[in-house]
Amino acid sequence: MLCKRLCKSNMMQAKRLPYLDSIKGVLIILVIIGHAIQFCIPDYEQNFCFRFIYSFHMPLFFFVSGYLANRGYYNSSVIGKRACQLLIPFIVWAFFAPLLQTGSIDIDKGLQVLIYPDKGLWFLYNLFFYSAIFNIAEFLEEKYRIRHIVTVGAVVIILYVLMFLFHTKFNCSQLCYHIIFYGIGYYYKWLQCTCVKYNSHILNCLLGGVFALTVPFWTTNGEPLFYQYVNWGGAFSYLYRYGVQVVGMLFFYNLGERYLNRSLPILQKMGISTLGIYAVQFTILRYLVEFIPIELVSSKIIVVSIIAIPSSYFAVVLIRKVKYVRLLLIGEK
Repeated sequence: MLCKRLCKSNMMQAKRLPYLDSIKGVLIILVIIGHAIQFCIPDYEQNFCFRFIYSFHMPLFFFVSGYLANRGYYNSSVIGKRACQLLIPFIVWAFFAPLLQTGSIDIDKGLQVLIYPDKGLWFLYNLFFYSAIFNIAEFLEEKYRIRHIVTVGAVVIILYVLMFLFHTKFNCSQLCYHIIFYGIGYYYKWLQCTCVKYNSHILNCLLGGVFALTVPFWTTNGEPLFYQYVNWGGAFSYLYRYGVQVVGMLFFYNLGERYLNRSLPILQKMGISTLGIYAVQFTILRYLVEFIPIELVSSKIIVVSIIAIPSSYFAVVLIRKVKYVRLLLIGEK
């Protein structure tokens, strides 16, 4: 109990941690490279670089988001702020992106994105719901003494029921899948404050070894690649997919905490702007892929990525200069 009180006090006084911004900076660069591969290669899921990036980068994004969401107390303004930051850009880009691509607003396409968020900026959509769920759990714990993890567990059960009812509608399947990573990040902050001590260097060596051995067989949606030789069933396949991502997520988080906890201005500026960069990079990539006349796929991916990374950041810088535009497009007041 004493550890928990001290932990809550420390979280309330916590300053901005540079390594978290640097980690987010690295991750948003990987997001752009991953999407460049996706746009340039029809069978991108067979590409090892794509599979390697997706084996940890989105789980780690949710992990860091959950970690930062744990303030140690209930904040009544969180849901409103997150709606502005996440839901407004998600809805606006659902209709604005087709306008930039075709020159006309496609209402049907925009509505399809709202019903099937995985066709648009699904990360913003998911992150809003996770922020709301965990914030409501904080309120219930503070006001009615209902344990935080009990509320979250109940919501996860409800999400799985909704997934069986609606499947991909309203992104139910993605909401179910990624809430685990957000939750691990949220509760990991409590773990750091407990009296339990462990050797992080030895642990990370173990995590790195396990990740290196398992990631070559990992696939984004299907069975592990070794299933062509031995099939251990659907349940093991699902656990393998989750397990590799959890191990990779923790390994690269610890790596970032150890080696990126210093002044890295470029990465940290990008890390602070991740939500805005995420919102604009899709449109920038689509234009670059269409208009850069390079036939060799590997070269095209490299060139597109090199141009898209700074272009996305500077697009956010320009958008920030116009008050109402920045609210609509990147969720900043």
